[in-house]
Amino acid sequence: MGSITTMPSDIRRLERRARAFAAQFRAFTATTPGLCLKCFYAFVADLDSAAYEHLSAKCPEFFDALMGFVSTDYGPNDWDSRVAISVDMLVYHSTQCPNCAASDTAGLALSTEEPPFDTFFDRCCRTLARCLAPPVNPNVNSRQSKIQKKPFRPGSWPSRPEQLFPLGAEQTVGHLIQLSSLMYTGPIVLLTAMLLRYRKPVFEEIVHPRHDHLILRRIEPALGEAAKLATDALTAFHGNANSTPTSASDRIVVKAMARYNDFPRLLHVITSGVDFEGHDLALFAFRYEARLYRAVVSVVEKLHNPGAWDVYLPNVAIALYS
Repeated sequence: MGSITTMPSDIRRLERRARAFAAQFRAFTATTPGLCLKCFYAFVADLDSAAYEHLSAKCPEFFDALMGFVSTDYGPNDWDSRVAISVDMLVYHSTQCPNCAASDTAGLALSTEEPPFDTFFDRCCRTLARCLAPPVNPNVNSRQSKIQKKPFRPGSWPSRPEQLFPLGAEQTVGHLIQLSSLMYTGPIVLLTAMLLRYRKPVFEEIVHPRHDHLILRRIEPALGEAAKLATDALTAFHGNANSTPTSASDRIVVKAMARYNDFPRLLHVITSGVDFEGHDLALFAFRYEARLYRAVVSVVEKLHNPGAWDVYLPNVAIALYS
């Protein structure tokens, strides 16, 4: 997709597919989830930065529909409901999808750890997050690579806050907060991107007493699990449990913790992201400061370079301690 600016046929195909998926997302219900997982995964996997920018400007209805989907309650708090939707989506893929039902190509690769609906929801969240907060280019100057605020503006999705909060900030953000404790890290990734785009209403909802520190209570055990994986990796690398971390072991340890990468990024954005205030981390961790500090340190102490996993994580520990 990187050459879409010079290939009109690719542009037309990109827009056509995006609008088709937008219509399917708008029609999506728990009882009739008429959307093919394989086709959608192939579509989003083919999107690069140029494609995201083009769709943001020329096909904002795709992201509107996607945001509406992740904001809607399909009964995802119930495992059985998510399994039922998953079954229906798999049936659609194999029997009704115009592209896949009659195809002789390989079947859909599925995770054995979560219902297909959860994987699908995670992918939707990450697609939205990629549009809201594009990845930083590691090759540019460190000062320039700091996260820069991208304000709402006409001609680019989202052009107004209502597109980010289709059901209002309280319900949209609250829904994602609830799902963050039930699903993989897609809701965490999307909330992180939303904080970068429009911090105030998102952060206020995250720390609202009605959610009882749910995000924090998701992060703390996740860091604990990451620390256990780090310990096992360090032990396996050196052959004993009391080995001192080295730069060589850092590579193995960081790889072992990869599935938890999204949590330190959220902590960084809460601590010092776009539009942060000095007391935000204290407000987020109120009454849990010591527990969160220990969880962060339990990971950092397994590394020779404290910032090897996430360059900002040591700063979070310092902020919690001070």
